[in-house]
Amino acid sequence: MKSHPLIAPMEPMTAKMTANKEAPLRSYSKTAKTFHWLTALLVLGMLAFGFFMGGIEDLARFKAYNLHKSIGITILVLISLRLLWRLTHSYPPSLASHKPWEKILAKLVHFSLYGLLFLMPLSGWTMSSAAGRPVKVFDLFTMPDLVSPDRELAGFLSSAHWYIAWGIIGLVTLHIAGALKHHIMDKDVTLKRMLPFAKLALATVFLSFVTVKSGNAQDWTVEQGKSTITFSGIQDGAPFKGTFTEFKADINFDREAVTGDIEVIIQTNSVETALPIVEDYIGAEAWLGSEEFDTAVYAADTFSRLEDGSFVAQGELTLKGITKAVPLGFTLKDESEKTVHMTGEAVIDRAEFNVGSGEWVSSDVVAHDIKINVELFAAKTAENSSRDQ
Repeated sequence: MKSHPLIAPMEPMTAKMTANKEAPLRSYSKTAKTFHWLTALLVLGMLAFGFFMGGIEDLARFKAYNLHKSIGITILVLISLRLLWRLTHSYPPSLASHKPWEKILAKLVHFSLYGLLFLMPLSGWTMSSAAGRPVKVFDLFTMPDLVSPDRELAGFLSSAHWYIAWGIIGLVTLHIAGALKHHIMDKDVTLKRMLPFAKLALATVFLSFVTVKSGNAQDWTVEQGKSTITFSGIQDGAPFKGTFTEFKADINFDREAVTGDIEVIIQTNSVETALPIVEDYIGAEAWLGSEEFDTAVYAADTFSRLEDGSFVAQGELTLKGITKAVPLGFTLKDESEKTVHMTGEAVIDRAEFNVGSGEWVSSDVVAHDIKINVELFAAKTAENSSRDQ
């Protein structure tokens, strides 16, 4: 019996249909997905955080910059690991439906993005080194300085950091637009191969980890009327002493856990001394430069306890636009159940802060070493008091 002529063509048609039914395409590995989405989470968050930081003031700004640096170093490590993974593991090939120009553009965007994501934290780290500011990673350790302090280099890197951020924003926008184009217009599996989202467990652990400050750290309200900040040194072989009458102190410190942060903002034009001639020139440009630099700031978020029960704050002093590490030794004594008396002392070299420039650089008239003495009376805030009960 012969086959009916209308039935015979069905066999090749069936084979053709089977051939066109695509086998499941190779997806990205779990490790690749984790790298991708964790990087995306951190980078997008950091970009938003970076712009947001400009509106933060005082102690909150100091904390924000430290967190920004810490996450930046984390991104640098993550990108380095991701590049290493990419070089040692195969990735799914492009789809056959992808046009040649799409493949070229995708590679260009990917490699450019890798480069900028590596340069972004590296430029921030170098900028901090050039500005004389240490990069502390979640208060666990301090990164080594990449360059010596250089104000001009710090300014250049600050601009570069800004432009790199905008470059990343542009590339990320192209990357997202391309993924959506494939998913919505082309209706192919380009986006699906990276979905579902890698589990955010690592991100959750990370976000929990960055909250490194002790929940028991206490906020203290400084009693301005009783507290003093003084300085002293040697002039013409005789001691002199002065007082800063206007300052603001924000203190958050837990003496048991030895954690917290402090920031003291001093008005440089509020000097009082027993020698009128000192008051006449100390605010001048050659000395404190109060007209241009109206405040000096001391900030610290790393502390240690000595064997005698006293403490050392490993902080930074910014004076006349120059920032240097200045350790501050201090003791705490309870005045009452809710009030503490803090006495501290630090010694700075005035020449390092360009205090006493020009003809005053020499130590022949005014010694370089200036002693800073701090005496603060602080009360535990009402919120902390009620929480402790």
